[in-house]
Amino acid sequence: MAAKKKNEKLHYDKEALEKEYTQTYAMFMKVMVIGIGGAVAFFFGMIVYLGGWSHTPHKEFFDTFKDRFTVEYEGTKLPMYESE
Repeated sequence: MAAKKKNEKLHYDKEALEKEYTQTYAMFMKVMVIGIGGAVAFFFGMIVYLGGWSHTPHKEFFDTFKDRFTVEYEGTKLPMYESE
């Protein structure tokens, strides 16, 4: 009874307000998860694209200009540069 009297003094419906806040919070959490997931998927997609197709292979450049510079590195080389 005391709780009902307390709610009678309010100018709004407390239960309806709490239900609306709960629904709004759930909606914002879903949007945030989708947004973060989309951003992560976008960056992974860009990593794959830039690493796989968007770069310029260096073997052709090396074969064209290898007489213009000396390679002083004597350590381990990649297999495609072993013969030079």
